[in-house]
Amino acid sequence: MPKHFVGLTDREKLLWVVGFLEGEGCFDRQTSGTPRIRATQKQRQPLTRLRYLVGGAMHQDSRGHWNWSLNGILAQGLMLAIRKHMSPWRAKQIGAALYA
Repeated sequence: MPKHFVGLTDREKLLWVVGFLEGEGCFDRQTSGTPRIRATQKQRQPLTRLRYLVGGAMHQDSRGHWNWSLNGILAQGLMLAIRKHMSPWRAKQIGAALYA
């Protein structure tokens, strides 16, 4: 476990995910219609923490930015779990990703 999360409760970990995705997340659908959550950072560490907590995949793009994504049923489950904690704008974005 990354030392950043040692001693935190599951709720505190969930709220870290909520806060991070509120500011940095993108909730949409792939062209296939599959729900997707994405985030991009110049530094790898925040996305590594996110991947540790919720899964997903990471890669570095040609500009040197780190990209994280979670797709399909796992993305759908996370969206449903965090939607009630998000701002109205993000909750609307999640709703569109889930029910479009």
